[in-house]
Amino acid sequence: MPVVTTVAIGLLLGGQSLAESVYGAARIPPGVSAEVAKSGSANIAVHLGFTPESFNLTYLSSMGNIAQTSGDTIYMADVSGAAIRAIAGQYWVAGVSAWHQH
Repeated sequence: MPVVTTVAIGLLLGGQSLAESVYGAARIPPGVSAEVAKSGSANIAVHLGFTPESFNLTYLSSMGNIAQTSGDTIYMADVSGAAIRAIAGQYWVAGVSAWHQH
């Protein structure tokens, strides 16, 4: 019985990771994808539907460099393509867009 439970949990976690990656890739705007293809990373604005909390900021900082926050948007610099897909795949992320640092 423990083996069946362990396998089931492994399949659920693997399925979640796959779904997150596919869902995230579908939510990345073409401009961000083009920048990643060109330079390997991109500056992005991560839009939430709420003021970010400690969990959100900790997760995002593990994915790349947080440059600033403003309201419900977190601005990140030089984020890799894999990290952008993972961020965009989070259910609590309303959207991702290109950010041009000034």
